Amino acid sequence: MKYSLKSSFSRWVLALFFAVLTLTILGRAVAVTGAIAFCDGFLFCNPIHPLGWLKNAHILSVGAASLLMLVVFHKAWREQRGHLVILPLTTILAVMFFGQALVGAMQVAQSYPPHLVFLHQLTTISLWVSLLLLTYNSGLLPAESKSVVLWIAGSG
Repeated sequence: MKYSLKSSFSRWVLALFFAVLTLTILGRAVAVTGAIAFCDGFLFCNPIHPLGWLKNAHILSVGAASLLMLVVFHKAWREQRGHLVILPLTTILAVMFFGQALVGAMQVAQSYPPHLVFLHQLTTISLWVSLLLLTYNSGLLPAESKSVVLWIAGSG
């Protein structure tokens, strides 16, 4: 079996991969630089220091990655329903992703208690394992062929 990211689903998964990578890098930058201290408030804020914009960028990247996650989840349930690996992996990934976002929001709302910080870090690892497995397995899907679609449409 040849590995290729030519199917529509695998390209969406690859876009999600890079969105989550950006999200993870921004999240780590927020944690390392202490940007939270310069941008107080839930969801968005008016930063008092340039580092505060990192937190806003992280929140915006959560929104973008969430939209991509919804698209991938929807496509998996519409197009990959019979696939025994892709569908469960996508469902697990979606649950992990939105659980991760919920824990992140709870962290902000409760002033970053250590147990939620740890849970957020732990779910990041689980999220990445699921995402890497989905990215790999989506590359094993056959590429769509327009000639097959035309042949089926023209044979009726």
